[in-house]
Amino acid sequence: MPAPDTSTLATVREREQEARDAASLALRQAEDQLRHARAQHDSLAQYRAEYITRWSDQFKGASAVQLLHCYQSFMLRLDEALAQQAGAVRRAETAAATRREELVAAETRVAAVGKLIGRRVDEHRQKVQRRDQRSTDETAQRASQTRRAERSADTTW
Repeated sequence: MPAPDTSTLATVREREQEARDAASLALRQAEDQLRHARAQHDSLAQYRAEYITRWSDQFKGASAVQLLHCYQSFMLRLDEALAQQAGAVRRAETAAATRREELVAAETRVAAVGKLIGRRVDEHRQKVQRRDQRSTDETAQRASQTRRAERSADTTW
């Protein structure tokens, strides 16, 4: 009995593996973007804290109103930049989570096709074993019948 044709399933598995590899690459890229966005956000937050510390000393003494307005204006822009960067971090987190889910789904498909191939091979092996066992049983039965026939022929003479 020829082996089962699993070439189609092997092709499907190869394509699913390629899709899984692409999903893995996309996840790595999304995680890199997330790390970059977080690093940028942290850098901005650190700069903001340093800026506040540096200028708080300036405002302890008498300072010009115009200088205070510049400081407040810059702080507003810095806060907007931080808010935008926080949004970028959230979007990057969402993208990374989506890519992670896609990778899990792709890995699941690869495993499913692999199991299907294994099941087909096992079924084929079991069919071959049953056929061989049936053949062995039939041969043993014929041999037993032949011996009985020979014994009964010997006893009738």
